[in-house]
Amino acid sequence: ALATSVWLVLFGAAWLVLLVPLRDGPPPVPTRPATWAALVGLAVLCTGVSQPLWNAGLRTLGAARASLFVNLEPTFGVLLGVLVLGEPVSTGLLVGAPLVLAAAVLAALDGHADPDTFGSDDLIVEAASAEGGTVAEPLPDTEDDAHPIG
Repeated sequence: ALATSVWLVLFGAAWLVLLVPLRDGPPPVPTRPATWAALVGLAVLCTGVSQPLWNAGLRTLGAARASLFVNLEPTFGVLLGVLVLGEPVSTGLLVGAPLVLAAAVLAALDGHADPDTFGSDDLIVEAASAEGGTVAEPLPDTEDDAHPIG
């Protein structure tokens, strides 16, 4: 999983290096050390640390449960913008943030989901097989069958 994440980041960066100059011309090269420190911080913390943590979450929770957290990212990004950067609070934030949080909580606490299959990658493999697809390699088993949520 880590190798896949690394290739995805490198592939995305390569496309940006090729396409951004075509659209906007060559980007300015930062000259201040603080700017370079911020860029390195983004690369190391936001990508280098978060991707292995995300992959560990996928292994622990399964894809279905872990996917709930993807929906929280924009909400927390906007909330941090308000708290850290002083962005204005909008009506959309006041209405949307509670809806996204409520949806994630309801999905995580869904009483109708079978705890033995909810969050199981076997469902994804079955769905792919039903559509004629295959899985490149077997999915790793978790250390135990217990799910920490539910």
